Amino acid sequence: MYCICIDNDKKEKVKHAVKPVNNEPRYKRVAALMIMICMAVIPWITYMKVVKLDSTASEYFQNSDGLSVDFFLYYKALVVIFLGVLIACFIIGENIFPDNIIKETPVRSKSNRIMVFAAGIFIIMTVLSAIFSHYHATVRTGSPSEYESIYVIVSYMLLFLGGMNYFCYENVSRWLKNIMLGLAMVTIVLTCVEAFHKPLLEIDWIRNIITPSAYKGVVSDLKVSAFSDMVSLTFYNPDYYGGFCILLFPFMWNCFLTENRRIWQIIYGMLSAGMMFCVLKSKATASFYVLIIEIILTVIIHIRNLKHMWKRFAMYVLVMVSVIVITNVVSGGKLLETGKNIAVNETIDEVNSSADKFQLDDIRLEDNRLRIIGPDKELCIEVNNETLQFTDGQGNLLDVSNSDDVIHFDNEGYSMVTITMNSYNQLVIDLGYDDTIEFYVSDNTFYGVGQNGSKITDVSRDKRWGRWLYPLFTGRGYAWTNTLPMLGKTILIGHGAGTFAYYFKQNDYVGLLNTHGSTKFVIDKPHSMYLQTAMEEGCVALSAMFVIFVMVMWNYIVNYKCIESGYADNKKHNLASVAGAGFVAGVGFMIYGLVNDSMVTVNPVFWIILGICVSSVYGLKNN
Repeated sequence: MYCICIDNDKKEKVKHAVKPVNNEPRYKRVAALMIMICMAVIPWITYMKVVKLDSTASEYFQNSDGLSVDFFLYYKALVVIFLGVLIACFIIGENIFPDNIIKETPVRSKSNRIMVFAAGIFIIMTVLSAIFSHYHATVRTGSPSEYESIYVIVSYMLLFLGGMNYFCYENVSRWLKNIMLGLAMVTIVLTCVEAFHKPLLEIDWIRNIITPSAYKGVVSDLKVSAFSDMVSLTFYNPDYYGGFCILLFPFMWNCFLTENRRIWQIIYGMLSAGMMFCVLKSKATASFYVLIIEIILTVIIHIRNLKHMWKRFAMYVLVMVSVIVITNVVSGGKLLETGKNIAVNETIDEVNSSADKFQLDDIRLEDNRLRIIGPDKELCIEVNNETLQFTDGQGNLLDVSNSDDVIHFDNEGYSMVTITMNSYNQLVIDLGYDDTIEFYVSDNTFYGVGQNGSKITDVSRDKRWGRWLYPLFTGRGYAWTNTLPMLGKTILIGHGAGTFAYYFKQNDYVGLLNTHGSTKFVIDKPHSMYLQTAMEEGCVALSAMFVIFVMVMWNYIVNYKCIESGYADNKKHNLASVAGAGFVAGVGFMIYGLVNDSMVTVNPVFWIILGICVSSVYGLKNN
């Protein structure tokens, strides 16, 4: 028998040195459970909302009569705000009335102080950007294409702090693993429904549930045709759905590698293969490559134990190949074709380059002259007293013929061009691209046709650098190269949440045609979470976000040995598993954010998982 004696004058010091993180107060479990439930529910919230737009937003986003119709975003945003407010109340409450047992929480820990400070800076700069914005109405609601208002953006940081503060306990981590397992199952089942049957919104009973009674007749024949043969479920866009899948996959993949029970190894192996199938069916190129990175990163994390894992690797490959083969047979060979198309993605240059197009270099409006300039030729249209005259770049008249009010050109190099006048007194010019371009002809003057039919006087190509980058990443290069020069005005504060579309040059006919083949849509997002943040919240806010990301990764790396040892301890196994999966999911989504926007359908889950990763590491250190 051993006896340990403690001096009376040292009792108090020992008492305060102990941090029994496994004996969490009930309110912390309630907070964690609330966050997990919301995280599981938010991606699936879908209900029709008709929004009356303000005068500015209606120029860019209206469907008709100044209205915008949404199924996927509006109510998700409301729940995110609600959750953010609840988390703020919990955190404020526990600091006003600190717990008697646990004096230090992850949010108040010295090791996490930089992350909390950076989160505070982000919130402050977001608020300042909103206060000084020229578009307060949009800032309060978010743009109709995303509904990321100032309240949603601030809530993201609160979700991160909530995830950081309430998930440092082993039993909570076990609940989280079960939630993620259930989410993966639901996602795979719904993906199969949409992939092999029809889109969810085209199923009658689902459509009836998500449509108010006043609009049921209007949407009775609703067809989801925007993303043909691509799965998007309730995520608004296949890219966002793919982003959600890469957040779930690391939990299944990491649990498969670290789970000791054979039956659960099989379950997690099948689910991770199922999540890979989901990514393939989304046809989201970025998600596919990020998933590969996540597989490699997880293997690197567990590199020390690989020699003990070769059997389960072989089992996983067998399960994955079986799932892919069976699915490919059921789909009539479409699955492998999808994988090929994702892995070898066509560039915009390959799609748009054609000898049947009048390749554009510039368009200039010069009073009564419209000059359509190509690399080696020019089409000049001149109007005098409602009479049109067509010449080449040297002033030579072109040979034209009129058939059924359609003007054709007989000259070599111009045969692909046709011109008509529509009922709105607009000159409609077909240059061989996917869509036509229109111009008003009024008082012997040419005008471009802007959003909602407005007259514009400049449709020339943007003179900024990097035109050769436009085709990159299926046209994202166009948005990036035209966004980067605008960051000089958002060094300190941004333009406000949801305002990107108002500052981007929307009437660049040449850039839009050469990149997307059409001018009839709005570039409402920069297709990069980081550029979006820099534009709307400011570069200081973006820097604060980067600090959070770097500190999350650093926090995991410096405590790597502690996390690895946790896998072998039954009292820490779930914490270690969640920490490892959360780290991989977080890093994967950071990479994904380079080429995709922030979106209320998936970003709440990302910020919660990022906070959970920090919290789990804290729990392992202090257990």
